[in-house]
Formats: sequence, structure tokens, C-alpha cells
Amino acid sequence: MLPSLVPHRQAQRLEPVVLIVLSFLLAVLVGAFLLWLPISLEPNVKLRFLDALFTATSAVCVTGLNVIDPATTFSAFGEAILMVLIFLGGIGILTAGTFVVLVAGQRLGVKQKLQISQSLGGSSGSASSVIWSVLGFSVLVQLIGFLLLWLAWAGREPDAAYSAFFHSISAFNNAGFSLYPDNLMRFAADPWTNIIISGLIILGGIGFLLILNLRLHWLDSFRYPLTLSTKIVVFSSVILLFIGTTVFLLLEWNNPKTFALLEPWQRFHAAFFMSVTPRTAGFNTVDYELVHPASTFVTLILMFIGASPVGTGGGIKTTTFFVLLMAAVSYVRYGGEPTAFKRRIGFPIVLKALAITFLGVQLVGVAFTLLAITEVGKNAVHLVFETVSAFATVGLSMNLTPKLSDAGRLIIIVLMFLGRVGILTFALALARKSEGRKLRYPEEQIVVG
Repeated sequence: MLPSLVPHRQAQRLEPVVLIVLSFLLAVLVGAFLLWLPISLEPNVKLRFLDALFTATSAVCVTGLNVIDPATTFSAFGEAILMVLIFLGGIGILTAGTFVVLVAGQRLGVKQKLQISQSLGGSSGSASSVIWSVLGFSVLVQLIGFLLLWLAWAGREPDAAYSAFFHSISAFNNAGFSLYPDNLMRFAADPWTNIIISGLIILGGIGFLLILNLRLHWLDSFRYPLTLSTKIVVFSSVILLFIGTTVFLLLEWNNPKTFALLEPWQRFHAAFFMSVTPRTAGFNTVDYELVHPASTFVTLILMFIGASPVGTGGGIKTTTFFVLLMAAVSYVRYGGEPTAFKRRIGFPIVLKALAITFLGVQLVGVAFTLLAITEVGKNAVHLVFETVSAFATVGLSMNLTPKLSDAGRLIIIVLMFLGRVGILTFALALARKSEGRKLRYPEEQIVVG
């Protein structure tokens, strides 16, 4: 056969969106198997594989929902596996996988490097430099958090150093896992614990690239202007924190089951913590089954919005919410394209925000309907709360998670996975490549609203 007739076959490479899905799935399955092993369990403790799968999914997806008590179920080895899964889930399995490929000396295509760089926030640097920076930042912040928590808990908590190390990793990665049976309710009146944990949650939730942009802008504001994404994230985060803190303070101030037991000044940092943790962290210093019904509703909204892009949290993201809000305001005011901070927001971005939000609402609706079928007799508000918490990978619960049936646990597992991987990313991973539409049909007006 002539050389010219030999078909040329290019090496098939996985697209980054497919790599995201497969990497998370592999991490969940491997993690579940490791947590299921007897060496990972305390003596005389048995764990069903379904519960190990639930825990691994919750850890990799940095959610924090639990059907078991990690402290009494897992041995030191099991808790170490749990911390590794949380860390990998936090920085993103895509980042860790690319790091391994680069260290091994394998080459990535130019297109793949660009896509990976864009998935990490559009940095102009190489994929390797971005990954090293993300890893270095993550480790540094978690070490600082560990030292601060250790100082705050030394002499007060048993195994303070180990507990501080575990909770620092869990907080920065917005996982919400705790070694205490009451989560962090014992620290409701402790300002230092509230401040440190809140700081770790916020730093993990807003993401490395935003902090990098802020740092460079502070060093040289002319050469490194703040990006529109940075401005939106900072603005929306501050506003949501302020609104959440104010609302929770007003609603829970005289609630004898939550804030009324605290000193007046302690209620302020407790309200601030309640505003921070629904942004996908999952820690709680109050029992959410006992909060005011309006507080439950506000928490649902904060959970669904979630953290910021390229952060360790979930939800539809603050930028998505902001874009939709500005699109609505712009249309009502002058019927034009949305603008923010003297910049125009393109129509494709608005469509993407709409798609993400619509898919999120549909997924939550379907999951709630299935849970209502499998969890007969359980409180509907508790089911909605559990559903939104799982989708947004928050981890807060109204004490429902351990009571779920096996079918309910499987539903929550799938929901946590889809919520972490991302609705749009998962849809793109399943979609076949197709060329752009060649035909442009005539436009016709329809009645909406």
C-alpha cells in the first residue's frame, strides 16, 4: 500500500470537560473503596459500601453531607483518606491530573493548554505555572489556617493540633466535614473560631485567580487593572454577606433556640458565620432545624447562589446571579444589553448564565420530586433544604441526611456529583461535537410574560 493511501490517525485526546467528569468519577470510586476497607474503620465498626460511596462523593465534591459520624466511624487512616479526598476535590481533579501529567514529562497540546488555562480563569500564563501557583496558594492558606486554629484550640480541645489540621483543610475547601458530632455548634460563642473558619471559607470560595488579580492590582494598579469578574465577585460577595448577616441578625436575635442564648456581641459574629457558611461551606454553629422559617428561606437562596467561579464552592456562582440580575435591571430600565462597572456584558454570557440557572433549577426540581417519592412522610421543607444543599455542594442539613433511605442516598450522591462537576460542564461532556449552525432563520416576535 502506498504511503499516501495510509489513513492518518491522530492521537485521540480527551477534552477537558470530559476529563473533569471522568477524574471526579474515578476519585469518588477509588475513595469509596479505600474508605470501605477495614483499615479505614475503627475497631468493630462496619460500613456499607453505599455509605462509603456517599461519604467519598461528599468529600470529593466538597459537600459535607454525612450519613455517618466520621469521627466515630473512621480510623486515623480513614480520616487521612478523607482529608486527601477533600483536598483533591477542592483544588479540582482537573488541576491535580494536569499537574501529574506535567510532572511525568508528558506534553499537552496547545489547544488543551489554552482550554485548561481558561477553565482556571483565563490566566495568560502556562498551565504548569497556573497549577503550581494554585497548589502553592492552597497549601499556604491551609497551613496558616491550621496554625491559627491550633493556637485558638490549644489547651481547650483534645488533640487540638490534629483537629485544627483537619478543620483547616475542610474549611478552605468548603467541605464542611467536622470531627465533632455537633459540627461547630460548640464554638457558637467563640469569636476566634468563627473568624478563622469564616476567613478560610471565604478565601477558598473566591478562588486563587481573583486573589492574584487583587494582589497584582495592589502592587501596580496601572499595569494590572481589576478584571470585570473580580469586581463582580467582590461586589456581590460583600453585598450577599451584608444582607445575610443583617437578615439573620434580625430574624434570630430573640430566637431562644439559636441566638438568644448568646451574648449580644456574640450574636453578630454568629449571624456573620450563618451568612458565610451557606455559600457552600456546610459548617454550622446553630441547629438549622430550629431556625426561623424565614432564615431557612434566605439560607436556601444563599446556598443556590453559592460561591465564586474557580473557587472551591458550588452553586450557580455569584457571577451568574449578578449577570442575570443586571440583565433584568437593564431590560426594565432601557431594554438594552446589561452593563456593569462601565463595561458591557455580552449576550452570549447572559445566555450561559440563563442556561446554568435553568439547568440548576430543573435538576433541583427533579431531585426533590424523586426524594418526595422515596422519602414518604418526611418534612417537605427538610427535603427541599437537603436537595439544594446537595446540588450547591454546601453540606448543611436539617438533620435529615442520616434518615434517608438507600434510594434517597443514591439520589443525593448523583446530585452532589452533578452539582460539583457543573451542570453546563456535564452537559458539554455528553454532547457530541457539531459544526455551527449554517442557516440563520428569519426572526419573528413572540409574546412572553
